[in-house]
Amino acid sequence: SLPKLPPAIECYLSGLPDKELEVETSLADIVDIENLSTREYKQQAAIWELIETEVNYIKQLRSIITIYMSVFHVINGPYLNSVNTYDLFSNIDEVCEANGKFWSYYISQPLTEAKKSHSPLDAKLFKQGFLNIKNLLKPYVRFCQEVDHCRRFIQKLEKDSTNFSVFLQWASSIHSSNSRLALVDQLAQP
Repeated sequence: SLPKLPPAIECYLSGLPDKELEVETSLADIVDIENLSTREYKQQAAIWELIETEVNYIKQLRSIITIYMSVFHVINGPYLNSVNTYDLFSNIDEVCEANGKFWSYYISQPLTEAKKSHSPLDAKLFKQGFLNIKNLLKPYVRFCQEVDHCRRFIQKLEKDSTNFSVFLQWASSIHSSNSRLALVDQLAQP
């Protein structure tokens, strides 16, 4: 079992239960696509791609936080000479919180309505989310400005610290979605 997250990080994850991030495997599981025109189908497919991308990205952010950050908080100090966590992860917890809010406030409701009615996803219901995206996703500005520093810092630490290198290998092996990409590559995905 993974160590308990520090309270400051736990609060970013508690507002969005894992169950809310469960989506069907395809658009056809929600919407009756047989009766859609080509134009309507393309629109629905684009909306569905947005939904899938967002939910997968939130899951990846949460995975970085729960697997890498939580364990790092436990081993930092005794094994890693008190490395500044911010140098490794920047404000990824705030990015996760922002995406969680985007999902909860603007994507979840239209998706739930479409599931209940099996009618097409209503693009108008997503509009307010995109009008508010500039304010909602402000943490990305800082994250994008700092991610290259984080990536270089991780690479240097991995090269200079056997303990950190072992930690990264272990953390990557814990979760199947992490095993394909190194932490430095996962950080670059936002």
